[in-house]
Amino acid sequence: MADFKRVELALWALALTAALFMLVVTLDAALIKNTSIRGLGRDGRLQFRAELFNLANRANFAAPLANNRLFDAKGQPVAFAGQITTLSTGPRQVQLGVKVLW
Repeated sequence: MADFKRVELALWALALTAALFMLVVTLDAALIKNTSIRGLGRDGRLQFRAELFNLANRANFAAPLANNRLFDAKGQPVAFAGQITTLSTGPRQVQLGVKVLW
């Protein structure tokens, strides 16, 4: 009976993990400020940009593809089963820039 409970808990953990992997959250934003410049003609302007990627900086874990075995060849539980070792998205990044438009 104890082995059945162990398998049942492993299946519940697998189902919960699969449900959580579908919730990938990223938030990108950009702040742009246009400033007119007379020396570049009538439409000349300077554009200051700040672009933010993965602003929420939420850890979106990747599926445990490398550690996908629950039991070894003898039927014993594997100690590292289901360990998550990678992320599916990168860390927060900020990109600053200046554009000259004419």
